Amino acid sequence: MYKEQYERVLRWYERFKAYDTGIKHNKPSNNYIDEVYAFFINCYHLKDWLKNDPNINIGNSEIENFVNTSTDLKLCGDICNGIKHLNRKKLSKIGPKHYKLNLKQNYISFKIEIIDNNKKYDAFELATTCIELWKQFLKEHNL
Repeated sequence: MYKEQYERVLRWYERFKAYDTGIKHNKPSNNYIDEVYAFFINCYHLKDWLKNDPNINIGNSEIENFVNTSTDLKLCGDICNGIKHLNRKKLSKIGPKHYKLNLKQNYISFKIEIIDNNKKYDAFELATTCIELWKQFLKEHNL
C-alpha cells in the first residue's frame, strides 16, 4: 500500500531530475514548476501513507519523529504546506527560478532556490536528500 505512494514519489523525482539536467522544451514552463511542486507534496505525504498502511508495523510517533527531526524533510513539509495553503507563519519560500533555454535545440533546464531563514537551498539537491532519507528509513524498517 505505502509502496504505491513511494513509487509515485520516485517517478516525480525522475521528472525533476530530468528538468535539472535538461529536457526537450515542449510545454509551458509553469507545467514544469507544477511537477516540481508535485514532487514535494508527494514526498512529504509519504509519511501519511506509511502511517495509514495497515501492513506496516511502525508507530505513528516514530514516523512523525523521523520527519520532524530531519531538517530536509521538515523543509519539504514547509514547501508542501506552503503550496497547499498559500501562507503559513513559518514558510520557506520558493525562491528565484533560473532557466536555461537552448532555443536552437529546444531544450530547457532549470534550477530553483528554496529560501528558509535566509539560507538558500537548491531544490533538486533537497529533493535528492529527501529521497535518500526515505530510502534509508524504509531499509532500516525492512520495507
